[in-house]
Amino acid sequence: MKKTILIGILILLVTGCATSNQQLREAMDSWMGSHQSEVIAQLGAPTRTTIDGKGGTILVYERDIYAGEYSYTASRMFYVNENGYVYHWMTKGY
Repeated sequence: MKKTILIGILILLVTGCATSNQQLREAMDSWMGSHQSEVIAQLGAPTRTTIDGKGGTILVYERDIYAGEYSYTASRMFYVNENGYVYHWMTKGY
């Protein structure tokens, strides 16, 4: 009985993570091809920016996540080409 309950909980956790990961991918994909001014208008000023090594910039949005006694920084990064358009994205810690 305990084993069945544990398996059920694990299935719920795994499918819940898959759903939220899919939603995150869809949200990030929706920014592809957008001008950086649109990203900033919707998300606010980035936490920081850095260069992408190809003549463009990376808009970095960071937030601290607290989980009990542990904490970490989650990041969303939008790679913007020299013309100001998002051509790639990456997340870390989500």
